[in-house]
Amino acid sequence: MASARQLVFDVGGTQLRAAIYDGANDTLSEVLSVEAPSFVKHPGLSWDELRGRLVGEMTALRACLDAAEPALPVVIAFPGPVDGERRVVAAPTLWGALGAYPHALETELELEWPGSPVRVLNDVSAAGYRYLRGLDDHFCVVTVSTGIGNKVFVGGRPLVGPHGKGGEIGHLQIDPSPTAASCDCGGRGHLGAIASGRGLVARAKECASREPESFRRSILATELGHSPLTVSAEALAIAFGRHDAWATDRVTEAATALGAVLAGMHLAIGTERFVLIGGLAVGLGAPFSAAVSLAAASRCWVGSKGGFDVTLGASDGRCALVGAGRAGARGWI
Repeated sequence: MASARQLVFDVGGTQLRAAIYDGANDTLSEVLSVEAPSFVKHPGLSWDELRGRLVGEMTALRACLDAAEPALPVVIAFPGPVDGERRVVAAPTLWGALGAYPHALETELELEWPGSPVRVLNDVSAAGYRYLRGLDDHFCVVTVSTGIGNKVFVGGRPLVGPHGKGGEIGHLQIDPSPTAASCDCGGRGHLGAIASGRGLVARAKECASREPESFRRSILATELGHSPLTVSAEALAIAFGRHDAWATDRVTEAATALGAVLAGMHLAIGTERFVLIGGLAVGLGAPFSAAVSLAAASRCWVGSKGGFDVTLGASDGRCALVGAGRAGARGWI
């Protein structure tokens, strides 16, 4: 699989992106992007139909990027756990509760694209390869976007169980109440239902509808022209960046929940460096990562004080693409 040039895909719950990675100079070609065919966008479609649309969109992008080299190796960063045989185990942000698992997506695509070897890895694992400082590195990469996921890297490799389990902190239940927010996977009260992009927006809309007077004092309503039903992640990021009290309260709730989970990881396995990536984390910026760091540190014992390093990753939105390319080109997968 160790070839200098790789065709790389970043499959997300919102967008599907593709590019060619050149390992000789560690660069990406132009990145092409289309809307991901998810269960949210197409609620009436079956799993087979959604999967068929995904394969069709990937094939179209491949044709645009790979016309001159149709047999390039392919590396796919996928939004869900992948087991030791590189089979997809779940895909909550893409397919919700639909699907028959484990699913051999690699085999499906290799039949679709004869001659091209295909490798599938978890998207957060792929992104983590971008932030390796060396093959003895120990850190955790956390994506805060449509959903929430993570991977702990130990000895330069993602740490997972024998069946690919590990890295799904977004599905840790932190609110056990029967009325807790719903998660894409069908569960309730999960971290992702509170602190992901979808979760934050849903909770903000609920709060705005429940307490309309408070919301109407926010710049979301007074300056940005939003109603409780039209609040978006982008608008929340703008208001948060302008220190709006209402938006800050909503974002702080999310940061506090995420920080509590990172504190547990730190205390359990000693991870000290955390890199936050994903559209929501990057959009909210350094004040968000600082709030997560503060929330995490406040939940640790005195012996852990000063042991946290929570930083933002690159803002170019290419973490999974670059990481997948490096992993493929350098023979790490």
